[in-house]
Amino acid sequence: MERIASIGLSVALCVGCGPESAGAGADGGGRDARSTPSDGAPNDRDARPSPLDAHTPHADGGPGEGWVNVTPADMDTGEYGPGYIRADPDRPGEMYVGAGSGGLWKSTDYGLTWRRISETTGHFTLALAPGTPGPTFYTAPGDASGRALKSVDGGLTWTTVGEGGLVADLYSIVVDPYDPQHLLSGLHESHGLYESVDGGDHWRSIAIPEGGSSWYPFFLDTGDPSSTRRTWLMLTQEVGSSVGTQRTDDGGATWTEVSGNRHMHGACQIYQPGAPVIFMAGSEGIQRSEDLGLTWSVVDSARQSVVWGTPFNVYGTYSWATGGSDPPNFQVASQPGTAWTSVATPPSMDHGATSVAVVNDGTHYIFVGVMWRAGIWRYVEP
Repeated sequence: MERIASIGLSVALCVGCGPESAGAGADGGGRDARSTPSDGAPNDRDARPSPLDAHTPHADGGPGEGWVNVTPADMDTGEYGPGYIRADPDRPGEMYVGAGSGGLWKSTDYGLTWRRISETTGHFTLALAPGTPGPTFYTAPGDASGRALKSVDGGLTWTTVGEGGLVADLYSIVVDPYDPQHLLSGLHESHGLYESVDGGDHWRSIAIPEGGSSWYPFFLDTGDPSSTRRTWLMLTQEVGSSVGTQRTDDGGATWTEVSGNRHMHGACQIYQPGAPVIFMAGSEGIQRSEDLGLTWSVVDSARQSVVWGTPFNVYGTYSWATGGSDPPNFQVASQPGTAWTSVATPPSMDHGATSVAVVNDGTHYIFVGVMWRAGIWRYVEP
């Protein structure tokens, strides 16, 4: 079965899907010449610029510390920002921002420019499953109905799906990387985890440990469709929770608490560069696992919300959904992601990310983040 590349709230990562295509890299040998070897270190890491140089202007000529604000002038960022960002792994350069107050926006140039393609406004979550004629999207209507908004034509038109009857809105929809009909989601400010196996038409409750709310689930890619289908990691919200990170490998029949980490309000993103390594961010900092989430070590103690990476570096930021300005506390580590350093960001980036999408244009890795009320920011890895 073909794998769906890194879909859902965890991270929209389209590594190597530049002009050469995902299957044939720049070296003609099936992957990019700068890709990561089996030991987790880039082939030419010593020749690459240090990530500490990332605050200087570079490839796209942006001012300040490397990040460039690409928020459209006519985008309504609202109280909570534009929403969440997703990249289409089937269509190099195509990225989407939505589930905020301003509708769904699309970029076809690796996040440099944006245009609105739909007035539909979702809430809390945006999940993408690739397909034809366009990707399928899921979000929540924000009416506490327990139903979902779904688009099967790349976000142009939307329908309401699901039988409803849940106690709150779907909050954190993610898609199985091998089955676009298989979905998981927590509930907004409520206890619960729900699963759909028919593209959101029906949802069933999964029994989970008490003591948490606003759960963010993630599929852990084991490399095998059948075991990935049953292997999940789940983080609860820090505020008001008495349990930590939970893991199951039997589809929720049993759970094990594997870490005390909890997610910050409104944002949670893990990074899985490849089995068995996983990074997660939360109340106890950035943690790294080398055994598909069974055990974890703290590699950076700073409180963080979102973690992402490339074959060369791993990155993290802090963010919070409400309140005043929250400095992003941008952190970076060269692969394999065990030694971290703080790096400056532009003063106008006064919020960290809800989510970050990573793509490759054939020359550089590019990541684009939605920084809550600070808008959409773009960064070209030097």
